[in-house]
Amino acid sequence: MIKKIYNNRGVSFIECMVVVIIISVLVLLWGFYGGDHMRIAITNEGHMFIEKIIAQEKMYRIRKSAYFPIVSSTTASTELNIDTNQNKYFKYFTVTVSSNVMYVSAYGTNQGSGITVRGIYDIGVTSGTVFQEFL
Repeated sequence: MIKKIYNNRGVSFIECMVVVIIISVLVLLWGFYGGDHMRIAITNEGHMFIEKIIAQEKMYRIRKSAYFPIVSSTTASTELNIDTNQNKYFKYFTVTVSSNVMYVSAYGTNQGSGITVRGIYDIGVTSGTVFQEFL
């Protein structure tokens, strides 16, 4: 005869405690290591935003034969065709061009407040943008 393996009385207290302990350990691990991942994701948005601004500056230079010199802290620029509505963490930016160097800064808002990402693009060198993060 086959014995009945399953218990129809529900979940025992010990099984519930094991599940609670496992979930607690996972939450603690996320608390220690997850915050860094969020900061990295936020700064990555800043990097992409700065790359977009630099690309728009290059397009402006092709059209007008000069870089757009200075953009003060703003959320949009019609000259550069930039709008920050799609950004979640970076809403304000500045652009400064002096001689052969372009400085682009993006300032974090909401959960990214206190984070500033700066991109330095050397116009004479085509090696790319150098990023600096201020957390």
